Amino acid sequence: MSENDYIGQLRKKYLEYLRRIIAGEDFAPITLRGGLKTPENFPALFAAVTSFQQYEKANGRPGWSIVWREIKKFGGQRWPSSITVTTEDDYLFLIGKKEEAGF
Repeated sequence: MSENDYIGQLRKKYLEYLRRIIAGEDFAPITLRGGLKTPENFPALFAAVTSFQQYEKANGRPGWSIVWREIKKFGGQRWPSSITVTTEDDYLFLIGKKEEAGF
């Protein structure tokens, strides 16, 4: 799975998010499971990890939080084991709906 697959999953949850807002419910963190299948070669692995990192929450920038796991491919690398969107601001940033939602 790529970062675009995860963002697609988040976009599918938008109607549910709107329903919760209308019902007056607080934002509930969204946890996505990390990809089980890792890329077959090092350049593809490097590109995939870099793509995940571009949306990672860091230095006050919104995004997702990643729990990394060590894999033994290519001499020891890391791969997402889970991805969590912890705040409403992070969620809206990732799906590109901040302005539409009035943030």
